[in-house]
Amino acid sequence: MQTPSAFRPVTQQTRSYYTIMVSANEDPVNNSLEKVLLPPKKLSAAQPTNLRTKAVKKIDRNWTLNSTKYVMLKYRHWQLVHRRSVTFVDLLNSMSNDLQKYFYLKKSPSQIKDKINNTKAGYISLLDTIKTEKTGEASVSSNTSSKKIPNDVFFFVDRFYNAQRSVFAEDVVAEIDITLKDEKQKLHLMIH
Repeated sequence: MQTPSAFRPVTQQTRSYYTIMVSANEDPVNNSLEKVLLPPKKLSAAQPTNLRTKAVKKIDRNWTLNSTKYVMLKYRHWQLVHRRSVTFVDLLNSMSNDLQKYFYLKKSPSQIKDKINNTKAGYISLLDTIKTEKTGEASVSSNTSSKKIPNDVFFFVDRFYNAQRSVFAEDVVAEIDITLKDEKQKLHLMIH
């Protein structure tokens, strides 16, 4: 048995708890409720109590494909439409709030800025690698980034950030809507 301490809470080791369930059957004679006594449940300190919340917390820390798409699309929309009217700091703050609202993902504005920069650097790095493989050059320039991004992120970023392609604000807004609908559907399937 542990002694109580101000610095360490007392934990429940192997205590038995009885669960009492009250049934809704009222006895008309003595107006008392029946009580059903269920067998005891053993609790141990090593047994995880909330597996689902631990899994959700782990998921909440990681960037998903949809959250990456959303951040990059909002950034691209800001570049095309709102660059002169909305500051970059305000954009990052609104994206932080949106990630928490739509994706249940808590990220600070500086983490979002890092994600944007890392994704762009990874895209440029892979693009340079592809170009050097096509031209047959053996040496890769030393100033390229070592960051790598997944193929699906690469193709997505290539679609909206390639300088040789025309990108319209309407296309970006439509893709943002598709991304949000996809995430909403995934959350709906996860709950049910």
